[in-house]
Amino acid sequence: MGEKPIIVRTEVPNYQLPDNSLFKLNLPPENTQPTPAVAAIDNLPLVETDPQFTQLKKWLGTDYMQQQLRWDHHNMHKRLGDGFYEQRLIREQVINLTGKRYLPGHQNDEEQFKALMNAGVRARHAFNLAPGIALSAEQMAHLTEDMVWLVNATVTLPDGRRQTVLVPQVYVRTQAGSLDGSGALLSGSQVNLQLSGDLLNQGRIIGQDIHVLAENIRNQGGLLQGHQVDLQARTDMVQRGGAIGADKSLTIGAGHNIDIASTTRRGENQAGNNRFSATYVDNVARVYVQGTDGKLHLRAGKDIDMSAAQLMSQGKNSEIQLAAGRDIQSGTVKTAQGEHLEWGRDNTLTHTESGETGTDINSAGQVSLRAGRDVNLRATGITAGKTLQVAAGREVAVVAGEQQQTHDEYLKVKGSNSWVSSTTTTTREQYDRTQAVSSTLSGDTVNIQSGKDTTVQGSNVVGTQDVTIKAGNNLTITTAEETNHRFTQKEEKKSGLMGTGGVGFTIGSSKLKQSNDSDALLQKGSTVGSSDGHVTLHAGEQASLHGSEIIAGKDIDIEAKEVAVTAAKNSHTELSKTEQKQSGLTLALSGAVGSAVNTAVQTANEAKDTKDSRLQALKGTQATLSGVQGYQAWQLSQADAAKADAINQAGGDAQKPTDTIGLQLSYGSQSAKSETRTEQTQSQGSSLNAGQDIRIRATGDNTVADSGNIRVSLLANATVAFMNPHRSINFLSHSPR
Repeated sequence: MGEKPIIVRTEVPNYQLPDNSLFKLNLPPENTQPTPAVAAIDNLPLVETDPQFTQLKKWLGTDYMQQQLRWDHHNMHKRLGDGFYEQRLIREQVINLTGKRYLPGHQNDEEQFKALMNAGVRARHAFNLAPGIALSAEQMAHLTEDMVWLVNATVTLPDGRRQTVLVPQVYVRTQAGSLDGSGALLSGSQVNLQLSGDLLNQGRIIGQDIHVLAENIRNQGGLLQGHQVDLQARTDMVQRGGAIGADKSLTIGAGHNIDIASTTRRGENQAGNNRFSATYVDNVARVYVQGTDGKLHLRAGKDIDMSAAQLMSQGKNSEIQLAAGRDIQSGTVKTAQGEHLEWGRDNTLTHTESGETGTDINSAGQVSLRAGRDVNLRATGITAGKTLQVAAGREVAVVAGEQQQTHDEYLKVKGSNSWVSSTTTTTREQYDRTQAVSSTLSGDTVNIQSGKDTTVQGSNVVGTQDVTIKAGNNLTITTAEETNHRFTQKEEKKSGLMGTGGVGFTIGSSKLKQSNDSDALLQKGSTVGSSDGHVTLHAGEQASLHGSEIIAGKDIDIEAKEVAVTAAKNSHTELSKTEQKQSGLTLALSGAVGSAVNTAVQTANEAKDTKDSRLQALKGTQATLSGVQGYQAWQLSQADAAKADAINQAGGDAQKPTDTIGLQLSYGSQSAKSETRTEQTQSQGSSLNAGQDIRIRATGDNTVADSGNIRVSLLANATVAFMNPHRSINFLSHSPR
């Protein structure tokens, strides 16, 4: 069977005006019927997003496209929405048309929006598209890329008047594996599925109210969307890519596990000996609610697993709740790209990059994660406009992911200085780097509690108001390791006729080899802080702050049986080597005059090679003086020779000077080696910085003698009160060496 033909699809954008407090309407004067001329008076979009929600960020909008097309906005209709609102419309259309979060080749909203607008600009010139007019079927059939175009739409204002606005409309070329016009669609005001077996959705299920009960639910790149959505699996609920969304409430429940993961795709290409490969996220798994009071709830009898997923609630009073009987795991998917290039016989380049893409949980309202056993968050971003709560019966771990780069480049250049000499230069550069990809938990207030241990490694826990972390056993705020290994080598071989630096030459060969090998180990610290409130850290056993920082606009309170505030260590080692060999027959000037001439020539060459004008002038002066010294040596030699002649003519016996100038011919070889090793260790201290007071209390263990110690490496910027005067307080000093 032949391949399925490409189909260009589009849908009329949703231009119904929003009615929640997230947006405001820029309405025209009530006593004037809206016209393009009136709309031009006020250049603001009809729908404008609350700047507090967008954090004053300027969002890319179709004003960019109008500038590219050089349209006069005074003669155009008002835009329906600002950049934030337009990106929301684009996102909804892409999901509805393809069932995927992003079109192929894109991984974020703004980059995708800009690419679609640029494609629209190209289509405008290719097909002579008219502003505000949707594409005809014939024009759609000739599209060669996905694009967006501004079309006219008439909206009804709250007072009943009607106004024409410009709305971005998406046109997509259906790709293999995407939903198309022939894909499965289940829709209705009420969608109620009661299944004894499994539900597999690879199409679209759309309705006002959606209720699904099945043994297992699997959303494989499909779309489920409604005003209220309730999905209940007696065993497992699995989502791979695709989107599940609701306006008011979205509830997903599973008797056993909920597993939400984005999908990746691997691509390879080879041309001769050149190879390219990439593994990238191609379909983001997305779960969201959009209403002002939207509720997003995930409940699993056993585990909730998320990998590179996106959970979002946009409304100010919305909430996201995750509850698991056992564990909540927020993991990552691995992405990579690599290339291997060869050119010529001896030149190669191999470069690879790999990384981890984590889960993002973003709510304008509250976020809550509760697990009967553990909560593990790796390279995860959680943002709450209000309260962020994390609770686990056993352990909470907030840790960094990792990204890595490797590079290996070998170059060999052969050249001839002239017909009597040649030079070959080879260079090698290698490096291997690993960097931490931090997790960040951010909320207006943040509260983390664990029955046993809590660990924050190379990550951030921050709030505007109070931040509280409590652990039944140990609380550890520590670093993540980053490494950097680098090796460079340059070897230069010369053969044939070579200069000596002065007036002379050598016939033979020389080799100069220089290398540098370095290793660095760096510690990426954690940050726990509150900009306007208190930071409270409480541990049943030990509270440890290692190479990290605590920051509070008000007080810092730390309490545990044992408290340790210690420094991490960064290290750097470097080994430099130089090897030099030379052999051959050398002919050079000798004698007093010859030595001065050699010096003058060498200094003149140094002056020519330097880039600093003052040093160049100084070397030029030195060369001139060396030349003068040579001339003076020649004059002195001539005077001594004349004196010797006069003595000899008078019958005396005088020797004429013989070392004025001459030629020296020598043959031999020489070699030299040098090696320099450097080792450095530098402390990265922990810090506690508070706008008001710092209180540290080590209660000790009544069953263990001399327990309850406080070990401190650095405290700063506040009054410090140690609440256990009868215990030992050890101040640790660290200095680089």
